[in-house]
Amino acid sequence: MESKFYMQHKQGIKTSGKKPVMMIFVLLTVYIQWQIIALQQARSSEFSEGRGKMVANCIQPFSNPQLNSLLQANLSAKGLLYWKLEYNPEGIIGTPSSLILMNDAQAILDYNYVFFAVDMLNKKVLGFRAKSLNTFIAIRNSQEIFFYPVHRLYQLNFNSFMDESDDSYFTPGLGQYSRLAVLIPYIDYFIAGIQKLGNPWNQQPSFLLLKKKYMEIDTIWELDRPGSVVLPPVSMDGKSVIAQEGLISIVNSDGQIQNEVKVDFIPLCCSIGIDNLIYMVCRTGLKYMVKVMDFDGNMRWETETSITQPNQPPIISRESTVFIVGNSKVDAMSNGQKLWEFQLTGSDSSAQLASVSQDSMLLVSDGNRIICLNKTGELVWKFSIAKGGVFKTQPVLDSVGKVFVATDKSIFALK
Repeated sequence: MESKFYMQHKQGIKTSGKKPVMMIFVLLTVYIQWQIIALQQARSSEFSEGRGKMVANCIQPFSNPQLNSLLQANLSAKGLLYWKLEYNPEGIIGTPSSLILMNDAQAILDYNYVFFAVDMLNKKVLGFRAKSLNTFIAIRNSQEIFFYPVHRLYQLNFNSFMDESDDSYFTPGLGQYSRLAVLIPYIDYFIAGIQKLGNPWNQQPSFLLLKKKYMEIDTIWELDRPGSVVLPPVSMDGKSVIAQEGLISIVNSDGQIQNEVKVDFIPLCCSIGIDNLIYMVCRTGLKYMVKVMDFDGNMRWETETSITQPNQPPIISRESTVFIVGNSKVDAMSNGQKLWEFQLTGSDSSAQLASVSQDSMLLVSDGNRIICLNKTGELVWKFSIAKGGVFKTQPVLDSVGKVFVATDKSIFALK
């Protein structure tokens, strides 16, 4: 069954004519065809619903294409409430997955089937638009938003948020049985990565990386790989890291494979540091390791971690300190040595998420609190809300270092 938000975007059938019998016949035919399509969609949704829920929590842009959650400002906040905004008075069902600051005055809150536009200066919600559950929101600059309502890429401007856009672009491979893993919008083209999950007729997963001009149907280039990959980070010069069991591939911005490294481990997540090194959490045998390699395939260092289910790709500070976040704790390490660990509240109902500031302050959403840790793992401050409330997004900073984070009901600003 389609959500009410998709129904709001459907166009009705308008008919006119002088032959009522013929009109009734046409309408009856359309109705029967619609019922057949609805039945087919209902049957196929039984297959995909479980997978859709399973991958929903993995769809997260994590601050930048490198996926390392390095924020672009120093922290100034001391953990005091600045303001609070309830953004969902209509009670739309869902949960927030990411809060994206487009600039200090405007923000987008990704909320599963919809996304909200928020005027941060005046502390009010401008409205919401429908989007696909299997995609996320991407921005190109401080105004342009890219999103997928029912698997076609739409582009809009924040200042004309509620205006229906006629501009939509085809993305090969994205549909009911796939999810968006990468979207990097450039001026004339975009890079997209599509993880195909398999379908009732072909249950073999595969990954498609492509470059395409917006208005054209054909792609500039495509790279198709069998199997599943972790969320692929992209370097500042456009190199994509495709990590899958037994193989790490480096793909240039022109679609050519620069390097392939056969490995004896299973990557769980991957990011690229500001030092242009590749950071991976991997499973090898019964051990879980953090492995660091360069783009030529040379292993720089590795060390063991006790976190077996990281909630997000490795977080890399400007000083190349690595933070691995799980439901029970944070591990910090550097140059093959574990530096410290910090115990979290450990809730199975909400995944803990974190970001690091330019001055190496780690901000963690930990259940009903936000905590700030310094580079030695000491608690600098914490901000708590009433029990029952849970922070759902990773903390982000504005240009002067205030903290913004969302629960399933409100956005909090901390000073």
